[in-house]
Order: sequence, then C-alpha cells, then structure tokens
Amino acid sequence: MKKVIFLVSIALTLLAVLSLPANGQSQEQFACTIDLDRSNSPDLYFNNITLLIKVNDGQNFSLQTDRLETNFAQNGDEVVVTTAGNQVTLTFTPGANQAGLCETTVAPLLDNKSWAWSHGFDDNVNLRPAIDAFRAKSWPATIFIIAKEYSQTRQENWIIDEPFFNNSLLLEGWALGNHSWNHERFDTATPTEADYEKDISDAQVKLEASIARSSVPEFKIITFASPNFSGAYNIPFANEAARSDLMLQETGGDFMLAVTGTSDYTAGDITAKTLVGRSIIGRDIFVEINPQVVIDRIDWMAANKGNSGLHFWYNTLAHGNHEGSLGQIIDHVWRNYGPEGTNEAWVASSSEVYSYIKIRDSIKVNVQGLSADPNDSSGTALEESPKEEAEEVEVVENSVVAVEPYTPIISAMETWASTYAVDSQKAQVQPMMINLAGRGLQNLKEEQP
Repeated sequence: MKKVIFLVSIALTLLAVLSLPANGQSQEQFACTIDLDRSNSPDLYFNNITLLIKVNDGQNFSLQTDRLETNFAQNGDEVVVTTAGNQVTLTFTPGANQAGLCETTVAPLLDNKSWAWSHGFDDNVNLRPAIDAFRAKSWPATIFIIAKEYSQTRQENWIIDEPFFNNSLLLEGWALGNHSWNHERFDTATPTEADYEKDISDAQVKLEASIARSSVPEFKIITFASPNFSGAYNIPFANEAARSDLMLQETGGDFMLAVTGTSDYTAGDITAKTLVGRSIIGRDIFVEINPQVVIDRIDWMAANKGNSGLHFWYNTLAHGNHEGSLGQIIDHVWRNYGPEGTNEAWVASSSEVYSYIKIRDSIKVNVQGLSADPNDSSGTALEESPKEEAEEVEVVENSVVAVEPYTPIISAMETWASTYAVDSQKAQVQPMMINLAGRGLQNLKEEQP
C-alpha cells in the first residue's frame, strides 16, 4: 500500500511541477471593474468609447464588457478597449510594478487614434465612384441629402436614394446628413428666417422617416450641412436643433479643429481651431480644387500630433465627379497613416467623430480593483480580489503537512521527502496532492496563463 501511495504521489507532484509558473511566483489574478456613467451623455447612435487601462508589466489578461467577452489590445503599459457598454472588467496577473495600477482614462479619439479625417458628399448625384473608393477601404463618410430629391424606391446608379443608403451604406457605418429640403430654392426671392427653418425641418422629417423604414431605425441624423455655406441657416439650425436630433452644423471655414486642449493651435500657415463650445464647424472644399493641398493638411496633422497633448480633426467636402481627387487622398492616407502605414488615422463620418467627442467629454469613469498602495487613501479605493485558501485534509490520525498550492518545486520535494521517509509507518498525504487529484486540479489548470 505504501508503494502505491508513493507512486501516486510522485505522479501528482509531477503534475504540479508542470502547472507551476516558471519562476515559482504566485499567479494571483486581480480584477479591475470600470463603471461607465453615461447619465450625462447625449442619446446618440454612435456611442462607443475607448478606455486606456494602466496595467504596467501585468500579464494574462481577460476582459469582459457587461459580462460578455470583449476584444482588446495591449499598447505598452496599457490595455486599450473600445466599448458601447456600461461596465468593463479586466482580470489579469499584476507584475512587479503596481504603481497606478488600473488607472483608467478615456482616449481622445476612438481606438486611441492620433487624428481624425471626416468627409461629406453633397447633393445626391454622381457620387457612386467616389463612394466606392471609400468602401474599398471599409471607411465610412456622410451623404448629405437634398431631401426633396430623395426617392423611397428609385434604384439608379447616378443618384443616391433610400434603397442604396438604407440597404448598403447605413449598414456599413455611413451617416445620413440633412442638406435641406430644397437647397435654397425658395418660393420667394426674399426668404425669411422661417423659410430657412422650414427648409431644415421638412428635410429632417423626411429623412427620419426614411431611417425609420430601415433595419437600423435607431440611427440618428445629427448633422446638417448649410447649402452654399450660407450663414442665414445659423439661427434656424439652432432652433431646429432644440427640438430634434440635430447637433452639428457644417458650413464654411474652420475645417481644421483641435479636439483636445482649450485653445487654438498654430504651426506654419495652418491653425487648428479649438472645438470647445462649438456646434458649427467648417468644410474644406479643396478636394475639388487641388487635392495636394488636402494631402498637405493631412500630413500637417501627422507632423503635429501630440504637440502639447493635442489631437486633430479635419473635415472635407466634395460633390459628384471628383472621384479622381478623392482617390489620391484616400490612397495617401491608407498607405502612410492607415493599415499600410502607422495606422494612426481615424477615418469616419463627421457624425461619428462629433458623437465620440460629446460622449468623451460627458462620461464619468469609476474604477474599483487592486490597490497598488493599500496605505494610500487618495483617489479611488481599489480592493484586492479574494484569495482561495488551501483546504485542510484530515489524513491518518489527523496529522497534516501544510503546503501552499504554489510552493516552488524544490520546497515541495523537500517536504515530500521528509514526509515519505522509508521507515515511516504512517505516511502522510499532502493536501496539495489531494487537491490536485480533485477540484483543485481543475482550478489550477484554469488559473494558468
């Protein structure tokens, strides 16, 4: 019998050796729970937010959002996760450096990109080739629709109508924008403020009805583009925005924006205007005039990114028949700053960029988890995850040798050797080995990286 116990013990000890960390250190798992309070955030369709969670030299990460497994990335000493949820739980093994562990900030731009470029298409017609250039890269933009010309049933390539937008572009993340009902073709030569307001509101009603017929009825039309960059729409837009989903107006000037910081930033002959307090931004139409100017402005963002912690947003515009110019710009961004380059660019619709910033600036982040310094009462209190205690097993006359579940192999073997002396008449089986043979073996397996 003693020989059988001896052989079983050796086998179980070898299992323990294979399961132990290479350095013999404890592989305790800790959890950071990050609650996202969105109660002060506007109700938007694009509601993803990107979190940067400090993990230093930790390892063995798993992450859930609202209790569902979620993809994430590790960037240096941070875990980066993008989520539309309300709670994120990160479980991991802390390393030696626990300073500031689990500190969480909201990234300036989605997926922690350095700068954003958004593009809008106006007037419905002759847009398909340029749209397809964006779609080839899986990059979305905005279609600003003259609502009077928007058909519920027409399916022809020369014009953008409801079937193509609702069944294709909307599902690919594109945004629908309000470009007025009739593009300033009023029935009177001297339109009033009420005429401009009706031009916006009639379009909004029709376009919202179109979205309601789609498979994404929760999409919100938040962006309006002033026909002919007309400032006469400014007050009517504010009035309509007060009673509808509209939030952002695009018109002339100020198309280069600083989306972090509170003041303008100038380098060379370009100034990025602060976005703080703005509901009206500009649109750069140089796509139609000289695409190299647009490329130079994109390069300016890349060259000045991070200066004083700044991030930029550049907004452009084109009508139909400018697919050649747009193709040059798209390819330049893709090769240099997209997936084939530094991958620092976020290309999205102006609706999505503006939505991210509105949520970023209103969301509240509350963290609970492991405290790097238990004596530090400042900041958020973080709690250590509870440890499982080794079970005591009564074996042979209540005599038990206590061994920690992750005892380094040399100590474990020394303890085993003294316990199983040849002249021992009452061999004692260690709790570690008993546990490995039952529920403890499964727990140990699950806890390993």
